[in-house]
Amino acid sequence: MSLIENAGFLHFCRRLRVSCLALAGLFELGTIGPVLAADIVGSADHPLVSRYSGSTIYAYETKAYDAYYGILGPSDGKGGYENGLELEGKITRILYGADRDRSTLEIFRNYKSSLEKAGFDVLFDCATEVCGQSDFGRTGFHEKYKEAWPGTAVRDVFVTDMKNQRFLAAKLTRPEGNVYVFGFIGRHLLMSGMNRPWIQLDVVELEPMETNMVKVDPEALGNDIAQSGHAIVAGIYFDTDASTLKAESADSLRAVADLLRSRPDLNVHVVGHTDSMGGFDYNINLSRARAASIVVNLTEVQGIDPSRLTPNGVGPLAPVASNQSEAGRALNRRVELVEIP
Repeated sequence: MSLIENAGFLHFCRRLRVSCLALAGLFELGTIGPVLAADIVGSADHPLVSRYSGSTIYAYETKAYDAYYGILGPSDGKGGYENGLELEGKITRILYGADRDRSTLEIFRNYKSSLEKAGFDVLFDCATEVCGQSDFGRTGFHEKYKEAWPGTAVRDVFVTDMKNQRFLAAKLTRPEGNVYVFGFIGRHLLMSGMNRPWIQLDVVELEPMETNMVKVDPEALGNDIAQSGHAIVAGIYFDTDASTLKAESADSLRAVADLLRSRPDLNVHVVGHTDSMGGFDYNINLSRARAASIVVNLTEVQGIDPSRLTPNGVGPLAPVASNQSEAGRALNRRVELVEIP
């Protein structure tokens, strides 16, 4: 009998409110066993972090440049974590399945030792309940710091024994850009075919973003303001947790200045927005400081009359997407121009 025809399995899925097809996608349909005997097509180990011996790649994804929230502190007991870091760069995400007879402690010790020998500094590690919850129906530790790969039931893999789960975060400092490694190790509990250690490894390489990919059109900004009273200005970037403008923001700042020169009657609030990560007061102050930095650039570099610009910051109070995912948080970290009547 195939897995999806098994009545007990179907009842199990309904009881846990998960997709049977999502679970079944990680098993052979004819038997209760793993689909893969070899790495999935197109996957590869990261060149800086080798795999644990004998493990197999079950899911793989790379992004040339994206945002990433790395956990650097224990669970706060409320679905969040006490410390973290906003990062941007090249992201590689790999899910490994290890041999059944290996313990999470053994795998953790090997990764930690290998990273330290390679010059990484371990910034944080944890075990057991300190790492947070990772079972069905709750916000798992692996979900909190990264989302599941499209088409892969990663959250279904990590039905872990909290007494055996482990996590580490490490950093390699190098001239061409720092590298961060975040690894979660847990053991599946529910299905015999999945009862093995699973390793989610995320590598974030901080590197310059490919510039000139976003062109801000002054006329389009003006049309947005005319239609809705405000406009989002793409392509403005700041140093992490700081109000210092990055060099790649120059084109967008010039576009804003061009709009203001073409519309001498237009006065605007320059409004900074953040995501909801971190303290509320911190985010309000950060958004205000970032707005002020933009005004300084527009007045001192671009030559716009300062009386036409009012910096403001609303922190996380006006999201355009959910802050429950990194993709949503990236959209919420933005700059807007709001017309002053």
